Amino acid sequence: MKTKEILDLIFKSPDVKYGLVEFEGIDFEKALSFSEENGKYFLTCLKRNKLIQIYSEKKSAPEEIIRQLWLYKLIDYYEYKIKLLKSMVAINIMYA
Repeated sequence: MKTKEILDLIFKSPDVKYGLVEFEGIDFEKALSFSEENGKYFLTCLKRNKLIQIYSEKKSAPEEIIRQLWLYKLIDYYEYKIKLLKSMVAINIMYA
């Protein structure tokens, strides 16, 4: 399946899909690396170089695609060094 077809599968609502305008000008084919196994789709994390499940019949994870597109934009467009970026960091919230 091509990148556009995978994105259409995950971002079913046109309203959500149009929210991707933040990433206009980004070649999704270049930015996102998908793989498929037994009807499940995976995306390779740019930072951790690990597969992240983004779609199965029971669940989809559009937030992972957005996270990876932001990583790509920070690295490619803003020229951040990948070693300076963190992904999936725990946040402790303290109440006063």
